[in-house]
Amino acid sequence: MQSISSAASSFAAIAFCLILLFPISAGADDSCKDSQGERQTREELQDSSIIIDNHDNAFRASENWQRKSTSKGFQGPDYAFRPTALQSDMASWETPISHTGQYTISARWTDGTNRSASAQYIVHHAKGKTTVKKDQRQNGNEWIALGTFSLTGGTTLRVELSCWSQPGAVVILSLIHISEPTRPY
Repeated sequence: MQSISSAASSFAAIAFCLILLFPISAGADDSCKDSQGERQTREELQDSSIIIDNHDNAFRASENWQRKSTSKGFQGPDYAFRPTALQSDMASWETPISHTGQYTISARWTDGTNRSASAQYIVHHAKGKTTVKKDQRQNGNEWIALGTFSLTGGTTLRVELSCWSQPGAVVILSLIHISEPTRPY
């Protein structure tokens, strides 16, 4: 019974630390001690991945972006779409970045024959911004990497999806995934 009690104490200490450390804020002392007195950082306590759904407060779009749940393979309650047009009407995802590093950013959509062959994602990063075109007629329902980008701690990452393309198709958005491939410990 001693080991079960010790394990329960360790779990409780780590869970308490997670509660104290969430949400993550840059510049704070992001550590606490487990039941054996070992220092644990927030990086050791929680995954560095961030997933932003089109229902999160970090997502913004005009009323021209409609929500649906008819195509198969989306995650969350629904996805958003907008007909392509020769005008600027961006949907965007934003999230604070807690520390500097190389982050891989991926997108997820539902594919279909009426989708854009060149959906334009614009990633704002430490070195400026990069436009990445993806064919949304294929590779839907899975994470597709937009690239790996340098991000600076204490700043806000912004990823946009443009509807700017020849009319006659739609651009689809659902989720953005941000993960740091290499972690400095």
